[in-house]
Amino acid sequence: MPYVASQSIVVRDRGLVGLKTLLDAELTARAMVQCGVPLEGTLQIDYLRYKPGRRCISLVSTSMAGKEQQFVLSAFIEPEFVKQCARNSDAVTDGKCWQHSVQLLRIDRFPFDLGLKHIEKCFESSQRSRLLRRILGDDSHHDQIRLESLAYKPGRRYVASGRITTGTSASTDPEPTRESAINTEPSNTFKFYTATQFSQTLRRLQASRSAYTESPRIVASHEHYKVIVMEWIYGELLADLLAGSQELDSLLFEVGLELARLHSCFPSHDAPSAVAAHGLQDIASYIGFIRPDQAELAAHTVNEATARLSESRNQQTLIHGDFYAKQVLVDRGTVRFIDFDQAGLGNPYQDVGNFVAKLYWQRLAVGESLWQAEEIAKPFLRGYRSGVRTFCDRAYDAHLSAGLIRCATHPFRRVMVDWPDAMRQLLMLAQSVMRKEHSSQGSVSIA
Repeated sequence: MPYVASQSIVVRDRGLVGLKTLLDAELTARAMVQCGVPLEGTLQIDYLRYKPGRRCISLVSTSMAGKEQQFVLSAFIEPEFVKQCARNSDAVTDGKCWQHSVQLLRIDRFPFDLGLKHIEKCFESSQRSRLLRRILGDDSHHDQIRLESLAYKPGRRYVASGRITTGTSASTDPEPTRESAINTEPSNTFKFYTATQFSQTLRRLQASRSAYTESPRIVASHEHYKVIVMEWIYGELLADLLAGSQELDSLLFEVGLELARLHSCFPSHDAPSAVAAHGLQDIASYIGFIRPDQAELAAHTVNEATARLSESRNQQTLIHGDFYAKQVLVDRGTVRFIDFDQAGLGNPYQDVGNFVAKLYWQRLAVGESLWQAEEIAKPFLRGYRSGVRTFCDRAYDAHLSAGLIRCATHPFRRVMVDWPDAMRQLLMLAQSVMRKEHSSQGSVSIA
């Protein structure tokens, strides 16, 4: 992360003493060593979650005893740090957590997580077997199921695949090597949530499944452990396919067509609303704080997008809520959508706009031309248009612009070297979307 850009944030948020450390991988590694954390190899910052004046969380990965290990570092203001110290005394004693009293930092070693306390059980064979038996029932193959991490958001959600081990015992090999894990097949997806998220997410998944039967089936859930078990969906991620060089126009057309089919479904009258996306005004304020030189650009773009969004609020149907290429699996030409955690009633153009906005962000993240995202979007939009009776270009533009604004914070969160420039490009693109002339295909033309 550029020193000048990060130092500017540190100067304006002096109460968060450890912020400077978390914005720099070298300083982070040094602070961890000072706390007695045994590090090997190079430390990498995977992503940041920053709330100005309150807290900054950094998920990092490095090596310990020859294996990759993740840590979560949290910088607090002093009153909150004192509270955290009181809560974590046992974890510090057990070697799961460290505290840096000078920089007001807490360092948690995954899978220790105060908000997801049951995920630790997934990594110890006897506890895992007991956990799975209680979740899946006595007649399950709990002794032969190995859990493999898929995604982790500190203090929010942990996702793992459950694989039935046919060549070795999962109970005697809790973390199998590649060789010992050859004879395994995926069985289910295990999703652990915080106490506040669990019941709401379960309700969303049930509502989406009842209306759209192609969404993953719920296998089991357990209120005490705050876990939902979903059927395993086979296939390759569309995001991975897009990273290759093969021709995918027909596949992208099918993705658009299937999304239109999803949007034709209407859940029961008491179905929940889709998870509210991050407020655009809040994002403008956030950008204005971390990059004051882009505050005016962010404010103008957000105001214009907000005015456009107000024109299309009446249309409501079942939507995915977080639709992009990583939520699409492809198996021998068949398209399936996954991760309906944020699904519910909402505006269908939110899904369409978010999908295309993420295409632009993903091209930008790997240093490719934005033109490539535009070309990928064309067959997707053709497929979606073919599956709906009418297509409102203004509503699509508004939600595409909103999606790009929400993506504008990603370069900072992903610790891109040139994050200020990438942020500006996304904001300029969002502004350009709302001022473009419509083509017959509804694609985005960027000068």
